[in-house]
Formats: sequence, structure tokens, C-alpha cells
Amino acid sequence: MSSYNKFRGRWAGENDYLLTDVLRHDWGFKGMCVTDWGGQHSTVRGALAGQDVECNQGYGIRHYQNPWLCWQKYKTTPLRHSDRETQPLVYAVKDGLVPEDVVDRMATHVLWTMAKCRFFDQPSNRVARACNPPEHQKGARMIGEEAVTLLRNSKKVLPLDAKSVKTLLVVGNLVDAHHTVGGWSAEGNPPYEITVYEALRERLGDGVRIVKAPLVATDAYAGVHGVAEKLVETTDDKARDTGMTIRGWKTKFWNNRQMEGEPVADGFTRELKVNWHADAPAEGCVAGRYSVRWNARIVAPESGEFVLATKSRQSSATRVKVDGRMVVDNWDGRSSALATGHVVLEKDRPYEFEVDYMTGDSESAFEFGWLYPSEAGMRPEEIKAAALAADAVLVFTGTTVGHGRAMECEGADRPSMKLPAGHDEAISAILGWGVGKLVVVNHSGSPVEMPWIAGCDTLVQEPYMGQEGGRPLVSVLFGDVNPSGRLPCTWPVRYEDTAVATMGEDAYGDKYSNYSERFHYGYRWHDLKGIAPMFPFGYGLGYSTFRYGAPSVSSAATGWRIVVPLENTGSVDGKEVVQLYVSSPDSKVERCVKDLRDFAKVSVKAGGTATAELSITPRDLAYWDVEGHCFRADRGRYELLVGASAADIRGKVGIELSEDWKEVR
Repeated sequence: MSSYNKFRGRWAGENDYLLTDVLRHDWGFKGMCVTDWGGQHSTVRGALAGQDVECNQGYGIRHYQNPWLCWQKYKTTPLRHSDRETQPLVYAVKDGLVPEDVVDRMATHVLWTMAKCRFFDQPSNRVARACNPPEHQKGARMIGEEAVTLLRNSKKVLPLDAKSVKTLLVVGNLVDAHHTVGGWSAEGNPPYEITVYEALRERLGDGVRIVKAPLVATDAYAGVHGVAEKLVETTDDKARDTGMTIRGWKTKFWNNRQMEGEPVADGFTRELKVNWHADAPAEGCVAGRYSVRWNARIVAPESGEFVLATKSRQSSATRVKVDGRMVVDNWDGRSSALATGHVVLEKDRPYEFEVDYMTGDSESAFEFGWLYPSEAGMRPEEIKAAALAADAVLVFTGTTVGHGRAMECEGADRPSMKLPAGHDEAISAILGWGVGKLVVVNHSGSPVEMPWIAGCDTLVQEPYMGQEGGRPLVSVLFGDVNPSGRLPCTWPVRYEDTAVATMGEDAYGDKYSNYSERFHYGYRWHDLKGIAPMFPFGYGLGYSTFRYGAPSVSSAATGWRIVVPLENTGSVDGKEVVQLYVSSPDSKVERCVKDLRDFAKVSVKAGGTATAELSITPRDLAYWDVEGHCFRADRGRYELLVGASAADIRGKVGIELSEDWKEVR
């Protein structure tokens, strides 16, 4: 897929250097190249450069064919008509601007991809492969088990002994969360997804009592959160050029505070969390003198009594109706900024929600959310008592799919590296209760700040796991699997420790990005500046420990072969990830302190030995020569560093490159 940006003055989707020289010639790619949604700018330049498919579902396609324009003209598809405007690629060929053999090549790339995906197999075979076979389930679970990363286990709380756990307290809503839905193009549609709670119930059986508690326990309504995108059935039927289904709230604006007369504007709001400051929210509205109504069809995620809440500035007014019944009534504008109400809902049943807002005298900000019945069932003192009485406590925190703080999604950056509001304070309090067997599980796809880390003895990182969901995590927690995951990025102590934080807001604009940190990012930045991370790149623990022997190096046909002896000094079988970094102390140009160039995951029996085999080629020693437009490595001495992470180097060995090397293109 070609990207949105320009490279050397040309859009990526019409850049023959990227799409043909690099992708096809250098990398030998034979498959289909598609634009990112809406990333096509030219019919002729795209086709000649090597762009095979313009991707933007349905009416968003403009440059290879234009179904929306055709529908407007003929109320039918482009294939029924020969119209220059509706079939620009066809007429580019007819006009001699795009040779026919270019279109043949484009079609060949598409067909090659379809064949590699076995699309042309017999229909019966295709159906069988699409029906979630056991080997796919097993593969998904295995990948998850290999990815769960143990970050702390200083008191050997893990693995838990399932036979000794009769009462388990699970704290936090993420124990019940699904993560494959929502998030625009990140949304998946697996045949099933196992939550952590379901996996715990499956693993422990009915003989173990599992007690749920909300994580944010200091305030009865502090855990109020927005309605998850997956629960919204209302869709924006005007978003034709997005290539995806947009769910959210139908919105109407009035230029008065009483919702009188006809609305002056309407639209669509993806999430009821808005901040219009002192501005008008829509054309036709006057700041400080408007009202807004949102409507959406919402499916209840569980049965019971929900807490509905609105948050707004003082003196503004809010109210919420569910199926026409008033649940939250703060329309007099004199109540506190937080207004709440209770309503009983039935799981999987859809309800019509109507939310009204009237601006106050100050800046306008509004938020609507709710608490599930399972999230509001215990008071803080009850949670503490349950934690002290339980055989083990699992505390779940982390990010979720969506937009905003501690939310991860396509199309937006997280505004900070912080956890959801209230989580840090709640975790700090729980860590101070003196619970014997306490495990904190962080679920995220990227680093988060953990101001409580010094007091946390047991910490597990759970990435996004797919349809098997919580099963791999539970297998690790109870010792069915020895964890062997490693962090794929550096975890800084705080955002200010990152390279991007030092660049300033001016470095990243809407039309350009100035990456002044150059190649010093991630662990390379920490190496350069001597900043200690919270957890380094490549870091991870297991229930085994490993002793590294001295690495040895020998010549190979393509470069060098490195062998590292390993000994499992633990009592259980385990896997170690041996990492190989290259350092260039005698380099003629600026280089990183070290760069990862190879790694090997090695299985070692308890008390046994094994060897990790790694390799280095001259290309692994190279840097990009700006003037020569190629990769090159200068002759001289290089150091090969062997370690368990970017910050844990266990041995090193030197090699000599006898003559200059450069890549032949």
C-alpha cells in the first residue's frame, strides 16, 4: 500500500522510484500495490508509476473509475457506460496516455495476488478454509502465548498455582473487554473473541470463586466512560468516501438554548466528548447561545442497572432520555457539572438514546458516558476487604480502542502516554494494601507511563491478542506456558524522555515533518542521551533464567556466523531471545551507538544447554550514503554485541571488514 505523503516532491501513489525501482526491482515484489484510502491524485501518473489499484470503497474511487459520478448521471454502474468522466483510466488508454501493456501489468499483479491467496481454488475449498479450522485457532493461541511479556516478577508471585486459588479478585473493566472491534480499519471480524474473564472461568472451573471489582474505586462515578463504538448501531450514511462504516451519533444544532424552531445545522458525532471552548460548534450557531441534540441506537453490553452520566461546564444544562423516558435531568442548569441517573437495560437489546445539551455562560465542553452494572457493584472499602481476603488479585489496566486519552486507533495520535483517568491513583492505592499475591496486567499496543512502577513487584504486558483473547494470558499466569515475549519498543519512564518530545510542536506540521532526531529513535535515542528507560527494547522475563557463554564468530559464505552458548539455569523448560547488535566505533560518519541486526529465539530444556546461531552480512554493517544513493559499509573494525535486551549486553566479539562495500543496485 502506498502512503499519503510526498517523497522527493511526488505523491507516494505516483512515485515510480518507490513503486517500481524499490518495490519491484530492489525488493522483487510481484503482488498488487494499492493506494491508501483516498491517496490517489492522478490517473496517468499513478498508472505509469506502478499503482495497480485505487483503494477507496465504492464512491470514494475517483481516478481509475468514478462510480459516484456514474450513479449521479446514469443511476447505474460505470461498466454499463463509456463516459470519459466515469472511466478515466479507460480513456487514458484510448487517448494514448497510458499504454495497454501498463494496464495488463496492473491486472497481472492483481491476479497474481488472488492466485497466491488461492482465490481461484474450487468454491468448496474456499468455504472450508474460511470456517475457522482448528489449526487457525491453535496458531492464534500460540502467537499470543509467544507474545505475552513478563516485565516484573521480583517476589516470584507468578506462576500462580491454580490448585491453591479458591477465590480470585479481578479488578478493572478490561477483564471483560473485546479488542478486535472498533478503531476504523483496525476493526476485525473474527468468528469469536475470548475475554480474559471467560478464559479465567474456563481455566479455573466452577470450583473457584471469581469476584469482579471496578479499578477506579475512590469515586463512585470516576469510572464513567464513553459508549464503545462497537455498541453503536447508528451509522453515518453521508460518509461515502471514507471506505468504512462510521458509527456514532446523529447531531442537530439550534441557534437558541431552548431547541426551538428548525435546527440551523446537522451532522454526525463519533464520540460524545466535545470541547468547543468559546467558539460556535457549527455554522449558523452563535457562541454561548446554542443547544445540541444527539441521537443514537445503542446495544446494551450486559443486563442490570446502568449509571448514565453527563459532564459539562457549570451553568450549562443536560438531559438524557432512553426510549423516551427521562433518565438524567439537569435541564435547569443549576446542578453540578456531573449529572447522573439510573436505568435498567437488558443485554444485547438496542435502545434509542437521546442526549440534549444547552450551553452555559462559560466555555462549552460536554461529555456523556455510563457505568455498566458490573462496574459499580462494590464500594472502595469492599474492594479492599475482598483483595485482602482473596487468594490472588489481578489488576487490569491499559489502553482501549478508540480516540482520546489512553485510546489507540488509526487516524489519531494519543494525546499523552498516560493511562485512563484515575487508574494511576487506584493502582497506587491497591499496591499499598499489602496484598500477598498481586499481579498488575497492562493491556496496550504501545508504552504507557507507570508512576507506581517502583511499588509493583509483578507486572505482565499483554498486547492485542486477536480472537484467542485472554487464553494466552491466562496460560502464562498459571504456568501452563513459560512466557517468552519481548518488548518490540523502548518503554520510557515518561513522555519527556522520548526523542519526539524534545523536537517541539513546530517540528510536526500538517504538511511536513522535520525528523531532527534523525536515526536516533527508540533505544538508539536512549543510548545517545544516556537516558535509562523503564523497560528497554527487547526486554522480557520468564520462569527460567539463562546463562550466556562467550560468543564466537567465524566466516561464512555471505558474511559471518555467530554462535552463542546458552544454559537454562531454571527448573522449567523455557525460551530465550538472543539479540545481536552492531556497533561501529571507527565509523567515518555519524552512526547509532548500536543497531539490532539479528535475533534468535531458542528453546532450552530445564538444566540443559543449547546454542543460538546468528549471522551478519556486509549489508548489516552499512549506512545510507546520501551522495552515492546507496547503502555502503566502510572497511574497518566493527563490534558485535550479544544481549538479552538493548540494555543487557552479555558478550561481544569483533570483526574486520577488509574493504569498502556498497550495494549494487
